[in-house]
Amino acid sequence: MIKLKLTGMMAFMLALVACGNSNPVIDGTDYSSTKKSLLTIYQSVTPKERTDLELDVLKIGKQYKDKSEFSKVLNGKDAAGIREVAKGSSVWLLHRDRDFRLAEYQKDYDEIKAKSDNAIALDPRGADSPVYIASIAPRLNLAAKKLDQLKAMSDEEYLKHFDLEF
Repeated sequence: MIKLKLTGMMAFMLALVACGNSNPVIDGTDYSSTKKSLLTIYQSVTPKERTDLELDVLKIGKQYKDKSEFSKVLNGKDAAGIREVAKGSSVWLLHRDRDFRLAEYQKDYDEIKAKSDNAIALDPRGADSPVYIASIAPRLNLAAKKLDQLKAMSDEEYLKHFDLEF
């Protein structure tokens, strides 16, 4: 009788373990549920995977700042699904960074170009002015070159050139 009870108890415990959610997914109904689900997923993976997942979630959070959108995007995703969403967020972050840098380079070029035009207009010698030739023209050429190089770079070249990792 005791042997039968122990066998039944062991079968019950094995059934409970087998029914455990070995591959938890995000409940994205609201932000608090999403956070709880993320904690469950973090606890179900190795420490290395957890660190990678946390970085992936940060990338996704950069793209989806609205908490409801963030939850909606992650709803139903497991660890592998989070990684897939993060790949798209990495591309988004890359393009956002590139657009920002292009705007900065364009602004620099425009400012130097305005100074150049002003210097040419004020000096009767125009582009033959020693100040223009020695100072302004090289800066203008360098700014134009940097802008053109940035526009011509592929995503991979951009990441390598600026030593970025998304």
